[in-house]
Amino acid sequence: METIVVPAWVLLLACFLLLVVSAYFSSSETAMMKINVYRMRALVRRRHGGARRAYKLLQHKDRLLGVILIGNNLVNYSAAVIFTVLCVRWFGTEVGGVVSTVSMTLIFLIFAEIAPKTIAAVRPEIIAYPSAYILVPLHSIMKYMVTGLNFCGAFVVKPFTKNHVDDEGDLTEEELRQVFDQARKLPRNRQAMIMNILNLEEQTVGDVMQAREQIHGIDLNANMNEIRERIANSNHTRLPVYRESINEIEGVLHMREANKLVRNPNADHDALLRVLEKTYFTPSSVALSRLVHNFKQQRRRFSIVVDEFGVVVGLITIDDIIEEIVGEFTEGTNGEEPSRFELIEGQDAYKVTGNTLLHELNHAAKWTLPEYGPRTVNGWLLDHLRRVPDENTTVPLENYSVKIEKVSENFITEATITQIPMEDDFDVGATPQTQTNDDKPASD
Repeated sequence: METIVVPAWVLLLACFLLLVVSAYFSSSETAMMKINVYRMRALVRRRHGGARRAYKLLQHKDRLLGVILIGNNLVNYSAAVIFTVLCVRWFGTEVGGVVSTVSMTLIFLIFAEIAPKTIAAVRPEIIAYPSAYILVPLHSIMKYMVTGLNFCGAFVVKPFTKNHVDDEGDLTEEELRQVFDQARKLPRNRQAMIMNILNLEEQTVGDVMQAREQIHGIDLNANMNEIRERIANSNHTRLPVYRESINEIEGVLHMREANKLVRNPNADHDALLRVLEKTYFTPSSVALSRLVHNFKQQRRRFSIVVDEFGVVVGLITIDDIIEEIVGEFTEGTNGEEPSRFELIEGQDAYKVTGNTLLHELNHAAKWTLPEYGPRTVNGWLLDHLRRVPDENTTVPLENYSVKIEKVSENFITEATITQIPMEDDFDVGATPQTQTNDDKPASD
């Protein structure tokens, strides 16, 4: 019987085609495993054909990998056999096997593994979605073969995956932060807003509230003319109403009711008390995310903040929380002027108001002022000095030099803070000494 000799060029062409198919399977495997699940889901909702097929395949990864690996191994072994025949024909039996093994290993390693997998890892969508059109019918053809092989392989895999919970696609909060932090195509302002929303879980009411000294309210001990004048000059939408002390709050006056009182010459204190809304109190330690939920649930926009002893320490509005997300407005919608700090050009120094929050200043200046304990610049200074300093007093505190610019009664209204280079640090353990000795005692 005559032996049919296949021309060498046919065998070479077959090897080349098998090399291309092997590269396809290798790149498909990497692309399918590397693809962005969240973007794919978005494309599925837009009825993208390739994304829908890829998503369906990824619902059963074991079967998908089975199809790819079976196809890839069949192709690789077939190419190895054909190329071995060629090498034996060209170099003889003794040398041909060695040449075939070395050559095929290098060729397939470079052109069917490294190159296609690298491309697929960089551009997974370009490879995965078109590949899905071929992998879906292959999956149907090899379904029973793959199922049988996976069943056999399950005995080996099961001990290692017994207690595994498939949480792919579920992101932790920290992972979500990383996603948005590295989202280069997202505009910076939107990126910052999203990060600020995530930070609501970590920030407390005490971090963003308006301090007790900033509360504008109505004292019931004042006469009605004084109360009318107070209402007329207020820019707030709500005013707390108290008797003698802010700790004795009777309720909250909404401006729509306040305007009626101003226009009514016969209105008295009893009329004022009748239109007050019930006061909503919030502990200063409550997370901002929880307060947002409470505001929404109880349909409120304003709350008085109390400490662990029930003492009023400030107030917070929904506008304060919105500012934490989108940044400070030029002028607050509740009439409050936001905390201010201004960089002194050419120096590592800031001119700040006493009510500036330490965490805001740290964020802007990249400083490490202590954020535990007092929240504001005024509170931080008084906590260290234990007294109210005079104006134009310079105080060394830790790695900072603080010049007291303005003092109003027992409140430091303005100061200039300069960071001192590490080599010139003051002794942190030493008691701060001021340049004047006529400081006033701080009131409790």
